[in-house]
Amino acid sequence: MSMMRFVLPFIPALIIYGLTACSKNPLPAKRDRTLVVPHSEQELLELLDDTAIMNGQLIGAAEISADGYYLPDPVLDTISPVIRNLYQWQKDVWDPVYMPADWAVPYRRIFYANRVLEGVSDTDSNSPRSKNLEGMAFFHRAYNHFLLAQLFAGSYQKATTDTDLGIPLKRAAHDSIVTRGTIGQTYACITADLRKACRLLPPTQATSNRPCRAAASGLLARVLVQMGAYNEALYCVHTAIMESGELMRFKDQDSVAIHPFGLNNSEILFYDAFSEGPAFDPATSRVDTDLLRSYEPGDLRRAIYFKPVAQGTIFRGSYSGTDAPFCGIALDELYLLRAECNARLGNSATALKDLNTLRRSRWEPEMFEPLQATDPQAVLDLVIAERRKEYYFRGLRWSDLRRLNLEPRYAHTINRATSGKQVTLIPGDLNYILPIPQQEIILSGIQQNTRR
Repeated sequence: MSMMRFVLPFIPALIIYGLTACSKNPLPAKRDRTLVVPHSEQELLELLDDTAIMNGQLIGAAEISADGYYLPDPVLDTISPVIRNLYQWQKDVWDPVYMPADWAVPYRRIFYANRVLEGVSDTDSNSPRSKNLEGMAFFHRAYNHFLLAQLFAGSYQKATTDTDLGIPLKRAAHDSIVTRGTIGQTYACITADLRKACRLLPPTQATSNRPCRAAASGLLARVLVQMGAYNEALYCVHTAIMESGELMRFKDQDSVAIHPFGLNNSEILFYDAFSEGPAFDPATSRVDTDLLRSYEPGDLRRAIYFKPVAQGTIFRGSYSGTDAPFCGIALDELYLLRAECNARLGNSATALKDLNTLRRSRWEPEMFEPLQATDPQAVLDLVIAERRKEYYFRGLRWSDLRRLNLEPRYAHTINRATSGKQVTLIPGDLNYILPIPQQEIILSGIQQNTRR
């Protein structure tokens, strides 16, 4: 297979489609650091602390395309064509003029990370601060390559990793042309960067906008689960949990608040959020009724995450503390990652322990009854079902659909009724891989993804 060229355009933020900073972040947004060339450790840190870029501005294309919610027909007539195209799984998605944020922003973040890595190398420093900068930069590069891979490349399948197209990997700040490699090369780059981040990052950071060691270990576990490497993922996620705090008890949260979770809740290990938009807006988006029915009596997630309104049910339970959905890395994900690894490795009792630990923190204490099962497959079924209920609008469902569709037992067809007709996304559908923006194809000549 021939490798295809990739030219990375750096487009001013004002003309990137859908770029709006998070309305609330632990650190204030910084000025555009691409206007200067940073050299000192402080300048390099400020580049990674540019929260308007590094911790926001994604439109959430994966979550918009996933199930779990619906947009009423009157809303579809008023939203942008891009959101409507993503929602209806159209062949052509992006605006022909503006570069979409979910392509441009991750590559801009990767540019920042590469500039920091080169800057740290230039300082020839081995200080703890320098190591922290390196670790954060490796994390951000891996994190954003992984986000891109979930949208613009296919699922990781061992039999075809050397032939399936991956994403363009950007590993230097000033290289304008790189190739579009394979899925295997994509995941090898991501995991290598995360292993370096795990070695370099400190256990804690001053703010959740900066990744800590547990965030890097947890993200590596997420990636390894995508790859089916459950033994290594288990080690990574166990390490991450041991370095993290405690799960929140939902009975202690304010179930009548507009946003029940505070911005700095104890479960957040790394903060990132989608921009607010019609798919996530309580004024327009409604929660799928089948999902709501899956919450049992006593499960406080239904009352904390959701709120009944006249026209259905809305979501209000973002860890961001706003209408912008949190999509970073949090402790609850780690418990279910560890449970899934143990279930797939045949460690049923250990998997159930983590599953019940998480559920206990989410339930009315007097109504909680531990789940019981001995068969590993039955335990795995419970874990997969719990993932669906725990991670609403967290940026994880699309990846779960893609990887679980490879297993007939968990394959899932999505149906949507829109404008008087039904649209369907079946397991393995070509439209699970989004098209690369046409502006990029014109600039670089890289191979476009096939859509139906």
